[in-house]
Amino acid sequence: MFGRVRREVEALGKCQSKEIVKLGSISTTFVVVGEVEYVGYSEEFLDGKDLWTLLNSGMQLPEEPELRVLFLCLLNAIRNYGGMVTFIVIF
Repeated sequence: MFGRVRREVEALGKCQSKEIVKLGSISTTFVVVGEVEYVGYSEEFLDGKDLWTLLNSGMQLPEEPELRVLFLCLLNAIRNYGGMVTFIVIF
């Protein structure tokens, strides 16, 4: 498992997409406690409320134009993360 996680964190560190969180200053650490494997690393701090709080706040849900923009941002993030993914999106 550690090899896979290490590769994913390394890929995240190489990604330059503005839609994907950046790695923080604490490098990846692998620890086994008993028979349980743990992985620790840090990401940049994003100020604001967490998703759970926003969803439970009664805020107005996004409408279709905003959802389209969010969807395109998600596709862009996936493309930048994967490096070889191609999308054709028609609205």
